[in-house]
Amino acid sequence: MQCLWRRLTLLCGMAFWAALTLPAGRVVAAIPETDSSADARIAKLIDQLGDDQYSVRQHAKAELTRLGAAAFDPLMAAEDNDDLEIAEQAKYLVRLIRVDLVRESDPPVVKTYLEDYDSLDAATRLEKITELVSLPDGEGLEALCRLVRFEKSSLLSKQTAALILNKADKLQAPAVAQRERLLETLDRSARPGARWLRALVAAGDDPKAAADQWGKLADEEAAALEHAPQQSGEYLVDALWRRQVEALKQAQRQPEALAVMRKVVQLEKGTPGTLASLVEWLAKEQAWELVGEVSNRFAATFDQNALLLYTLAEARSAQGDKEAAEAAAKKALDLRPERTNEHWQVARQLRSRGLFTWSEREYQKVCAEPLNATSILQVQARLEFSEMLHDLEREKEAAETLQVVDDGLKSIPQLKSNLSQYRSRFESITSRITPSGPRSIARRSAS
Repeated sequence: MQCLWRRLTLLCGMAFWAALTLPAGRVVAAIPETDSSADARIAKLIDQLGDDQYSVRQHAKAELTRLGAAAFDPLMAAEDNDDLEIAEQAKYLVRLIRVDLVRESDPPVVKTYLEDYDSLDAATRLEKITELVSLPDGEGLEALCRLVRFEKSSLLSKQTAALILNKADKLQAPAVAQRERLLETLDRSARPGARWLRALVAAGDDPKAAADQWGKLADEEAAALEHAPQQSGEYLVDALWRRQVEALKQAQRQPEALAVMRKVVQLEKGTPGTLASLVEWLAKEQAWELVGEVSNRFAATFDQNALLLYTLAEARSAQGDKEAAEAAAKKALDLRPERTNEHWQVARQLRSRGLFTWSEREYQKVCAEPLNATSILQVQARLEFSEMLHDLEREKEAAETLQVVDDGLKSIPQLKSNLSQYRSRFESITSRITPSGPRSIARRSAS
C-alpha cells in the first residue's frame, strides 16, 4: 500500500514539480568540476529519489536538478536501478536536463550540424553524427565527445564513439592541448562510449597495455549485447575487437591478434554491406586464410559481388594459388556484363588498391564499345585508364587511349555537346595529343 501511495505521489507531483522548479521545462547547465565527495553526494541524492518520505524525495529532485550536467551520468546509470521509482525519477530528470552542445569556440560548420539537434529524431541525429565524423582534420571531434557524454540515447552515444573508433586512423592525431580538452569534455563519464574514447587516447601513450584494455571493453559490450540487444549491436563489439587487433599487432602478439580476428569473423551475419567491410579489413590486415574461410561461409554472396571475388583472388594469389586467384578474378569480370557502370566502379576500386592487372581488365571491358553521342561514362573511364597507364609508365598505350577520345570528340559533335557540362573535367583532353600523334600524359598536380 505504501509503495502504491509513493507511486501515485510521484506521478501526480511531476507536472507541479516541473512548473515550480524549471522555467519552460528546461535546465541549461554548464559542466562543473566534480570530485569523489561530489560523486558520493550525487549517489546519495539518487538513492533518496526512492525514499519513503515525500519531502526527502522532493529535496533530492531539487538538488539533482540544480546540479544539472554534473548529475547527468549518474542519473543515466540510475535509469536501470532495481528500484522502479528511482529508475522512473532518473529518466524524468535526465530528460529535463539540457546541455548546450554548441560552444562559441566550435567551427561554423560544426555549429551548423548541431543546430536544433535536440529536436531531431534518432535517425537524423545519427546522420548528423556521421557527417561530423567525416569532417576533415578531426574538426568535429570535440563536439562528438560532447555527444558521447550527453546524448540522451545510450545507443546513439555508443554509435558516436564507435564511428570515431572506426575513423581514428584517418582523423588527424590531436595535439596535446586538444587531447586535454577532449579528456576534459569526457571528464570521468562512466558511459561506455566515453570509456572507449579515453582508451583510444591512452592507447597512444601505452600501446602494450591498450590490447588488454580493448579486450576488456569488448567483452563488456558483448555481454551488454546479450543482456540488452536493443542498446547495443554486433557492429559495436566489432569496432572494439578491431581496435584490440591493432593493439595486439603493435605489441607483437600475432597469435592473439589472429584469435580476435576470428571472433570478428564469427560475429559476421553476411549482409552485403557488413560483409564487404569485413573482407576489406581482412585484406588490409593480410589475413588471407580468414578471407578464404569467409568466402566459403558466404559463397553465394561472394559469387554475386565482384569486389568480394577480387579480394578472394587477392587472397589466393598471396597464398600462392595462382590458378584459384585467376578463376575468382575471371568470375568477377564476367559478372553482369551489361552493367557497365558497375564494372567502371570496380575498376576504380581495384586501381585504388593497387590491383592494376585486374583493374585494367575492368577498364578495358568498359571501354570495349565504340564511342557514341552518349558515351560520357566511357570518356571518363578512358581518361582514368590513360592516367593509370601513365602511372605504370606505359606512355604509348596511355596516349593511344586518349587518342580514341580525341577522335570521338572530333567525329561526334553531339558527344562534345553532351560533355559540355563536364567541361572542367575534359577540356584538357585534346591538349594531351600532339599534332604529330599521341604523346604521354602530363602528370597531374595534386588537386
